[in-house]
Amino acid sequence: MSNYQSGSNRTFKIILILTILLVLAVGIGWFWWMQKTHAPATTPLPPHSSQTVPEGESPSAGMALDSVETTQSPGPVVHYDITDDEFKKLMSERKAQFGLKDSVDMIVESGETLEVGGISLSMEEILEKIRIKSGTISESDLGPTLSTLNEKERIDRLYTQLRESEKRFEALEDELEKASPDTPDLAKKLKEHESLREVVNDYHAYRSALSAIREWELVRKRRESGGNPAEEAAVLTLQKTDLERRLTAGMEFPATDPAVEDRLLEILNESRTRLKEIDEALTEIKDLAAAPTLVRERTELVDRITALETYETVLNRIDKLETFSTMTDAEATANIDAILQDLHVTADELEDRLTDRLVPDAKTEVYGIYIVRPGDNIWNIHFQFLKENFASRGILLSPVADEPNERGVSSGVGKILKFAEGMVYIYNLRERRLSDNVNIIQPMTKIIVFNMAKAIDLIKKIERDDIKRIQFDGETLWLPAE
Repeated sequence: MSNYQSGSNRTFKIILILTILLVLAVGIGWFWWMQKTHAPATTPLPPHSSQTVPEGESPSAGMALDSVETTQSPGPVVHYDITDDEFKKLMSERKAQFGLKDSVDMIVESGETLEVGGISLSMEEILEKIRIKSGTISESDLGPTLSTLNEKERIDRLYTQLRESEKRFEALEDELEKASPDTPDLAKKLKEHESLREVVNDYHAYRSALSAIREWELVRKRRESGGNPAEEAAVLTLQKTDLERRLTAGMEFPATDPAVEDRLLEILNESRTRLKEIDEALTEIKDLAAAPTLVRERTELVDRITALETYETVLNRIDKLETFSTMTDAEATANIDAILQDLHVTADELEDRLTDRLVPDAKTEVYGIYIVRPGDNIWNIHFQFLKENFASRGILLSPVADEPNERGVSSGVGKILKFAEGMVYIYNLRERRLSDNVNIIQPMTKIIVFNMAKAIDLIKKIERDDIKRIQFDGETLWLPAE
């Protein structure tokens, strides 16, 4: 009897435990199902994240609900705080890249989030609203005001790629000089040589432009500090004589030949012409057996051209300095600034081309942000932006340069500003929407997003005397042909 009761007790305990486990399983399952039913479609956003649709508003009819629910978390936050030394340093560095100082408050990358007056929103949210308003699809369609990634990182990456390309090109030249028609993958190597040749040519031109910029900046600095142009010309003349001695070594005429300048420059022009012929021959080559000879001759020509171009540069600088000696200080400085402007345009174009080719992913779009103050108007904001950009290139605009002349005709500067009106957007931070005017009720509630890329590309090429000739037909800003 005792054994029977003991067995019954064990059976009862087992049934009780199983019942409790079953109840717990059902309860947990029900709780999990309820949580899944009521959970949001996306992971909650972290603090200061931007919402695609402002609180209290419904999505616009043209915006799918899914696009609202899948808003991505913002990137790094750029907090507007003029008392923060780190913020001021970062903004100063970014603005300096574009010749700006006070005309914008922030330079923000497209992947970043900006925080102004306690309001936080991602640049992507602003750009999305601009796309909807303007009918564009991609970010590149917006023609961003300023483009460039973190400058140091971008330049470091670019130079790494350039050095590797140059190293590979030199190794390839060595291989091709020793090649025979039976060399494996000879045609493929010639194709690679052609592709790298374009990069290396641009790289050498880029370095030459940067070197010339440094030299002319030193010339300007010495003039500003009261340096003697005659002494500088004397130093260059010594360099010229030394170069003539070295360049004529082994040639059929001596450095003392009265026509040495003309003869060396003639050799330079002939070498450039021959180099172009060789490059065309290598591009369209059919007889692979001729490749080693052509590549070998090309290498020798490049070395000769490099040395002769140094000589040509010295001659040009001597000529320029002699011309400056007949000018006033103001005229000479203006001419130096014009030279520097042209060199900067050339360097920028080469740098952009090399970046697009070697590190295309390093092109992060960035935007100028101006925080609207009481009494501001779009025209004055644009004018300040334009004055700073021009001043960084040595072109000083009068405070009334944007005003019409005595006959009421719009000035060239005024035409630029009118053109720029179509490339700026006003954003209401509190209402999280685009606005049509800059009037504000509360401070720190509206920002202006600059979209000036096309204008900047144009004004880079505008010289001081061109400003008066600018035309604007309501849509296009242009310069009449001479």
